[in-house]
Amino acid sequence: MIAFERVRVVISARISNLERQLDESQSECRRLRQQLSTLEKRSNPPRLHTAVANEVATDGGGSEHRTLSKDSVAVASHMQQLNDVIGNLRIEKLELTTQLRKQQLRIAHLENLADQLSRQVSP
Repeated sequence: MIAFERVRVVISARISNLERQLDESQSECRRLRQQLSTLEKRSNPPRLHTAVANEVATDGGGSEHRTLSKDSVAVASHMQQLNDVIGNLRIEKLELTTQLRKQQLRIAHLENLADQLSRQVSP
């Protein structure tokens, strides 16, 4: 009976730890989504028509166009990194949720076993 109680305490602590990790991952995911949203709002300049963009590139305004392209590439790269982080957080969240559910089922099973054993021991 004492062994079951110890197992129960250990499992309970593990579940609490997993829940805390899940909460942290979710808050990090929300924070990253907000950052991504902010970046998207800041970095969505109106698109130039292709002919106008070619004209800017060929009419002496080429340095401005190249600078814009470098900035766009940097922003796109950063956004891709953020998307990758969000994807990884989603995967981690799914894994943690799965682990949590497995532990909850295990606890329920162990509690059931403990109840059965206590009934067998009790006259």
